Amino acid sequence: MRFIQMYICVLKLIQVIFNHVLAENLTVGMTKISNETLTAYNVGIAMGIINPEKYSLKSFEKDEPRFRKLYKVFTSINEYEPITYQQFLVLNNYGLFPDTQESVFQNKTSTRSRSSKKSFKRIVEPGDILISGRSDSGLVGHAAIMITNYWVLEMAGGSKYKKGIKSNNRLISKGDWYDDNYDDDIIIYRCPDTEVAENAAHWADTNYYNPDGGQEKTIHVTYKIEPNSFKCKNPSYSSKLVVQAYYHAEVGVIAAVEKYGSVIVPIMIPAYFMPPYDLDVVAQF
Repeated sequence: MRFIQMYICVLKLIQVIFNHVLAENLTVGMTKISNETLTAYNVGIAMGIINPEKYSLKSFEKDEPRFRKLYKVFTSINEYEPITYQQFLVLNNYGLFPDTQESVFQNKTSTRSRSSKKSFKRIVEPGDILISGRSDSGLVGHAAIMITNYWVLEMAGGSKYKKGIKSNNRLISKGDWYDDNYDDDIIIYRCPDTEVAENAAHWADTNYYNPDGGQEKTIHVTYKIEPNSFKCKNPSYSSKLVVQAYYHAEVGVIAAVEKYGSVIVPIMIPAYFMPPYDLDVVAQF
């Protein structure tokens, strides 16, 4: 895992410094923050991942139980490449979108309503990348791609992710996808080049569902997170499907996939796009 190895020396140096200067714990409000939590948070700041004005120590402390649960899941399916909790946080960018530096676990600013669903259904277009805070397979976030104005294509995941879930690729209506991710933050990303976006949608459809583009499912892909498996389409997982679609849509859209580690984390998808194809945030629900 080259991305992780690049940071090991940096992490060790930062942690040594913090171990000398940090107190045993820090009190924020009425909550005592452990030295381990504080150190992890400050490592994120030192590496330029965390902007403390957008993601506070208190917010990180609140999210830590989710991170530790996901870490436990990830290590159980990634037995061949041992990874520490700190390295896991870096791999997942602390749950922060690389472009906005906002947390995928952030509290929603307003109450969901029927109008929100209607807006979502009206806004999405072919090639749009949908990312939600749903995290159930060891990685932070979940991703899918619009292949038409109506259908969403995704690797749905599920509870049997460790052994692999056969025929997990599926088409789902945009309204049903919204309902499935209703409890989590949803961001719609769009490639500024419409032709590239449509090419990505077509590639995803014909390589992950039906070579002829029909609604009958003739391709069956197993859900499983396998490191360093970008070149193969089966098995696959949510974010790998999305990045593959744009990688094959046009040369020069996607950066070297090894740049951010041996697996593709959903919330890191925007970081893989190179100029002039940088993704735009269309809407957030």
